[in-house]
Amino acid sequence: MMKTIAGEYVTDKMGHVCVIKCNLDKISIDFHTATGAWDRAQGVLKNDRIEMAFYNQMQCRTKITGTVMAGKIMWDNQTEWRKTREYPAVDTTIDLGFFEKRVFSQNGEDGIIEAIFANIGTTNKYYLEFGVQDATECNSRYLREVQGWSGLMWDGGFENPAIHLFQEFITRENILALCEKYQVPAEFDLLVVDIDYNDWYIWRQISLQHKPRVVVVEHNATHLPGEDMVVKYDPKMCWDTSNYFGASLTAFQHLADHLGYSLVYVDNMGVNAFFVRDDVVQQAEKAFVNINDVAKLSKKPKYGQGPNGGHAADVKKRPYLSSGELLHG
Repeated sequence: MMKTIAGEYVTDKMGHVCVIKCNLDKISIDFHTATGAWDRAQGVLKNDRIEMAFYNQMQCRTKITGTVMAGKIMWDNQTEWRKTREYPAVDTTIDLGFFEKRVFSQNGEDGIIEAIFANIGTTNKYYLEFGVQDATECNSRYLREVQGWSGLMWDGGFENPAIHLFQEFITRENILALCEKYQVPAEFDLLVVDIDYNDWYIWRQISLQHKPRVVVVEHNATHLPGEDMVVKYDPKMCWDTSNYFGASLTAFQHLADHLGYSLVYVDNMGVNAFFVRDDVVQQAEKAFVNINDVAKLSKKPKYGQGPNGGHAADVKKRPYLSSGELLHG
């Protein structure tokens, strides 16, 4: 009987959505939770009877048994199931922390971006990404090769026209001209900025003529929540391996608020911050957990040995500017 519903979406007695996969008498069930996460249990099916060894999100092992009848799972112990699955019946929020997945991205960005667009939908499936090197590891490759997206990539040292990667050194002065040269749409789905220094300024400048629905920026997680830090703009400057680069999460959040965007997530490595345009947020299927809460969304950098983690301290002790003075000064 399992083979007739293998891989299809079914519901259990409690109304939870499941995906059942079958290989002879071995089965796995992916449970879709109210947070948007997927939990997996492994088990055995014999004569339409299921016996599962289930680990919940707290890594507590529970044994669950039930019967498959007419495409539904009838659990033997409804109370035990309810105790194991402490989630509301209707999903109203999404926690992007459950979706991190690395296919071609540096960290878990592939899964985060996929989950964001599953929640807000897509329009033209167009991306623009800066700072991809040879594009082997970047945030748009998964979209292009797996999700059917198209778009444009720029990098200061690499070019591959076959995948629409072009060599361009990006500055505040030339970004709008580059967008015109390559016919970047005024509105598109995804912008990714990762040029290791002037990122804050580039996002602000491109927003004068272009309104991406989602923006991903690399931020400087060395700075703690509440610290408003932006490097002084220098069109010729590149990252020198110190922690003097880019801008803090608080500074990016201030810029986002100024431009009409909301902070929805920061990846667990403390590298990239994810923003969604406010009008798009309002139309999203589910509310993003901890939206615009820098203190809750920020992550300590899980790389390097510098101050607060991250890259090494700036031995030159160069001063920072604040986003407040840059936006309103």
